[in-house]
Amino acid sequence: MTPKVSVIVPVDNKAPYLRACLDSIGNQTLKEIEIICVNDSPSDESIEIIKEYQAKDSRIKSIIQKNKGLGMARNAGMNVATGDYLICFDADDFIEYNMLEYLYYIAKKEQSDVVICGFYRYDNRSQEDIQINYPHVPETVISPFQTEILKENLFNITDPNAWTKLWKTDLIKRENLYYDDFPYAEDVSFTCLALACSKKISFTNIPFVHYRYFRKGQKTFENKNLIFLLKALGSLYTSLCQKKLYELYKESYFLRLRASFGWELSTTSLDKKKDLILIPQILPPKIVQEFFSPKDGPAVSIIVPVYNMEKYLPQCLDSLVSQTLKNIEIICVDDGSTDSSLKILQDYAAKDNRIKILTQPNSHQSIARRNAMKVATGEYVLYVDSDDYIELATCECLYLYSKLFDLDMCSFMAIEFKDDSKEEFEMPYHRLLWLPDDFPPVFSRINIENVMPNIAVSSGLTFYKVAFLKEKEIEWIKEPLYYEDNLFFTKALLCAERVGALKETFLHRRVHSKSTTSNDADHFSDWCVITPRLLELIKKYGNDFLMNNYLNYEILVTWKKYQDLSELSKIKYKDTFYSFCKKLKDTYLFSFPDDIKKWYDSQERIEK
Repeated sequence: MTPKVSVIVPVDNKAPYLRACLDSIGNQTLKEIEIICVNDSPSDESIEIIKEYQAKDSRIKSIIQKNKGLGMARNAGMNVATGDYLICFDADDFIEYNMLEYLYYIAKKEQSDVVICGFYRYDNRSQEDIQINYPHVPETVISPFQTEILKENLFNITDPNAWTKLWKTDLIKRENLYYDDFPYAEDVSFTCLALACSKKISFTNIPFVHYRYFRKGQKTFENKNLIFLLKALGSLYTSLCQKKLYELYKESYFLRLRASFGWELSTTSLDKKKDLILIPQILPPKIVQEFFSPKDGPAVSIIVPVYNMEKYLPQCLDSLVSQTLKNIEIICVDDGSTDSSLKILQDYAAKDNRIKILTQPNSHQSIARRNAMKVATGEYVLYVDSDDYIELATCECLYLYSKLFDLDMCSFMAIEFKDDSKEEFEMPYHRLLWLPDDFPPVFSRINIENVMPNIAVSSGLTFYKVAFLKEKEIEWIKEPLYYEDNLFFTKALLCAERVGALKETFLHRRVHSKSTTSNDADHFSDWCVITPRLLELIKKYGNDFLMNNYLNYEILVTWKKYQDLSELSKIKYKDTFYSFCKKLKDTYLFSFPDDIKKWYDSQERIEK
């Protein structure tokens, strides 16, 4: 008698969990099944366990392959499957006793090509189940449905995993569908292509599978590598084209690409995230052209204000002209330099036609950036100070990441280094410490309002979409004031709908005697001008919660800046700070912390 369901179990050194897996399959209420164990050269006692179970259950078959991996093991099992339907489980997972009967009943009743079910994430440490909201089918769609109804989002209604899907065997064999031979992401192409080849899909969000998580040596964590994901997405594209299905599912393909990358990048170690630059090398050229290239003009405009930086300018420019992303323009604005900075710019521009030079009388870096934006033609913009330098893959990684998730702005990390000793050190403010490891790739300020005042506002730490800046009228101020980036960045963050943060160190910030951060005391009055304007932005674009957060944060920061001044500077800026406090108090009815209130009251008495 033909089995109703073929169950395929690749076995690869998971002996501690194999009995629980086989017990949950062998004790199913649906008895007409075959259990195909594919021995992928396990070096533990897995083979002995399978023989033990075969002696008790004639439905268990065992085939052997030589260490070819999970995908090839499933393929080997599918090649010999004889059931009307088939499903693949991993040997470290286990299932509910009635799963196969329930899914088979739905498949037969609704004549579906596939039935998708829900699952639990089983924490192997605590042995607790967490139900996952799954599958991701819109509430307006009722099971079963014709596949083309969700053609724009078909590949995202389910994760690519193998173990929540009961497939019609005839579909898999007729369409000649196989898992890729990759150590990771082997299921992406198979699942998406099988969905695209299906005519009717059924689903239930009842969780039947217990997916074992946080197991030592888990493949999900061992083999994470963007290269394999890129190859899998390339394989999917090729197969869709071969079956003449790409145009129909093009939008769904890109959403799958975005979702897969979102998961990978949120859980991949920092040193592997720079594999983003492999996107144009591995993905098919048509995909790169369609989704990862500007329609016209440069991909990125790099804007560099320059004022008397002859000592550091060559290192900065070298890091820009050597970027792995070649489709860039470099707009350097000489801000009335009196040293050889302009001559250095001209020498570099003579060798590289991507460099444009603007000149202006000594004004300020904010005005330099403002003027540069008037001629910038890039799709995105990156601001770099002329005494700093950036990693060679900076533009390419940020551009590809921002294109992938259609970001309005994307923050990243910096590391400081001392100009004299070249010693590197980390400042927490520039390390994205406010961003949890599992944060989504796309968010808005609504998600981060509680930490917004703590986010680094430095001009060189965020990558911006130019169209977004223009639409929201986000501009650099016209006045020659320091801390101007507070206003620019904060307005952008308040207005952006799609914000990202790439936890990579791209910027190297030089600390030297002429840097703004080294001369903070000289710019205290500018801080007291900029901060009230910042609060006006919060009032206009934010809410009461944000306003309260910023008021408390800004008064404390300003107080600290004042306390850090020399005694002579405190006398010099006493009236400035008093006026600042009075403006906050009168405008926002703000109550100062005790130490500031004590100081303010004493000055108020003097004023009277």
